[in-house]
Amino acid sequence: MKFEWSKLNRQQKGTYGEYLAKMEFTMYGFSVFSAEVDDRGIDFVIRNDEKEHFDIQVKTISKTNYTYNYTYIVESKFDRKLIVCLVILEEKKEPNLYLFKKSDWSQDKTGLLTYNNYKNSKEPEYGINIAKKRLKYLKNNFSFDSVVNTLKKRKNMFILDAAQRRYATKAFKPDQKIPDADIKVLQTIVQLSPSSINIQPWHVFLASSDTAKKKILPAVQGPYDFNEQKILDASHIMIFCACSEINDAYLEKLLAKEKADGRLIDEKTVQLIVGVRNAFLASVKKDPKNLKCWVEKQLYIALGNVLLAASAMQIDSVPIEGFDAAILDEQLGLDDSPYHSVVMAAFGYHSDTDFNANLVKSRFDQEDIFTEL
Repeated sequence: MKFEWSKLNRQQKGTYGEYLAKMEFTMYGFSVFSAEVDDRGIDFVIRNDEKEHFDIQVKTISKTNYTYNYTYIVESKFDRKLIVCLVILEEKKEPNLYLFKKSDWSQDKTGLLTYNNYKNSKEPEYGINIAKKRLKYLKNNFSFDSVVNTLKKRKNMFILDAAQRRYATKAFKPDQKIPDADIKVLQTIVQLSPSSINIQPWHVFLASSDTAKKKILPAVQGPYDFNEQKILDASHIMIFCACSEINDAYLEKLLAKEKADGRLIDEKTVQLIVGVRNAFLASVKKDPKNLKCWVEKQLYIALGNVLLAASAMQIDSVPIEGFDAAILDEQLGLDDSPYHSVVMAAFGYHSDTDFNANLVKSRFDQEDIFTEL
């Protein structure tokens, strides 16, 4: 009889689930490619109309005696491009398919998706716990038909995935360093960050060696000692410093750079830019406190950019405001400089002991944040 799953052994069920998943993706217009070697937990690869590829791992489980099996994916085989396709076989019923992305684990608060680090396991695992009480939540949030459409048109999803993945990392793996090429990308992100009237009032110190990090440690003692271990264990630290002297020399240097880069094409444009800047800065400089506040705001634009970029690159991070700025300025030799430290950011890869890695994000509803005029 059709759908008598109990007549199939485990291997047969797995084979059926994989072929069913391939057919479903094909029906939705994806190109499907079989993986030649299954050494990374990849059953097959799909490609959407935008030529973006996703790795697919199929997990097939059966419902027997009103209970479900637990299934999981080991951490080393679960990267941003992997999509888990869960196939549930219930006796004498059509199979149901569900799709999960890695970012879903950080959002779930029902116990359906768990991150487990068992003592007897070789490495942590991302678990899927199917239970009767979670079926409605499962169907409402992860059904194949609803999730698959988010994979078809990804122009807006990549940045959303990065925003959902990003969180404030509380503990880093001290022995895992960020590749130099990736650090260069993060530096470029800071360099390209926007600022009011293109003022770019920042300088960033980068610390990765033990010697460099030790310069920071005196500033994270006493009431700020909770940040000491983050500084020591993170791969890299960025210290964002603001320039509080936006004088004629600074403006001339900025204008010369814009001319050299070809941003200012003629003298009329130059005079326009100079006039706008001078008028704006005159209003800001009426109160020295306003100038300090304004330049520091620009740094947070760059900080937000690099934190989001890091997440998109599968790099964990945390902004750090808990430090003694006066001590840090002294450590960096900024006392006789126009610059002062404002905020830091630590980058690396989260430790298995990081309690914040799998907590659900909590944000106000959009109705509480936005008002349409």
